[in-house]
Amino acid sequence: MNADFRMRQHPYEPAFDFLTFNQLQGTMDKTLQESVAFYDPARFAMVFVFLPSQSGNSVAIWRQKINVPDSARQKYRAEINAITESLRSPKEYIVMVDE
Repeated sequence: MNADFRMRQHPYEPAFDFLTFNQLQGTMDKTLQESVAFYDPARFAMVFVFLPSQSGNSVAIWRQKINVPDSARQKYRAEINAITESLRSPKEYIVMVDE
């Protein structure tokens, strides 16, 4: 998910974009793909910050793991279990890199 700039018409609402793992494979970025494929969303959230160069030819990426509090995991246990059961097994994710 990408929280981007604020539009003039909606100055208090960030714009959001979502990327699927299949879309991330096209980046050929190992760290980005592994960060998304091999983490437990019940334990922490991944936050990425992208800073494109002025030319648009490159991008810097920072990532941060934010722990999900135990109280939140307990409160939303049923929802978390339903979502994690729908995820692929880690063995099913293929990380594509440019060699």
